[in-house]
Amino acid sequence: MYLYPTQLKLRDTDATGFLYYPGVFNLAQEALETFLTQQGQGLDKLLDASPYGWPVVHAEADFDRPLRAGTPLQVTLCCTEIGQTSFQLSYHVTDPSGEIRYANARIVHVVVDRRTGNKQSIPDNVRALLETIRPAAPSQNEGG
Repeated sequence: MYLYPTQLKLRDTDATGFLYYPGVFNLAQEALETFLTQQGQGLDKLLDASPYGWPVVHAEADFDRPLRAGTPLQVTLCCTEIGQTSFQLSYHVTDPSGEIRYANARIVHVVVDRRTGNKQSIPDNVRALLETIRPAAPSQNEGG
């Protein structure tokens, strides 16, 4: 998993100053882009200079409590599923300690050929990056 510290920006709030529902997807995108950049695989390398893209085919979010502009946050990014041509990223928006949960989002991407739009297998370099943010498997000794 990857931890992205940030704060809620005014642009992601509604007229009352609380998180506006699309704002959670902005937080998710920021976390993903920052993760990729820190891995030396910024979007310019993964998308602009490559023959494939990974558009979103599903997005959903749940909100647990109101969140005001300026609130310090932590976004936890995990790759919860990796298939042949698609992958699912999960985002958990909490306070910096991880104690107070504000929202969760789940976004599914499919890998496509940029020229034809046809699905293609996840490239090895993308699969390797996704594997680094997979949740740890439960220990064999857990649960009794």
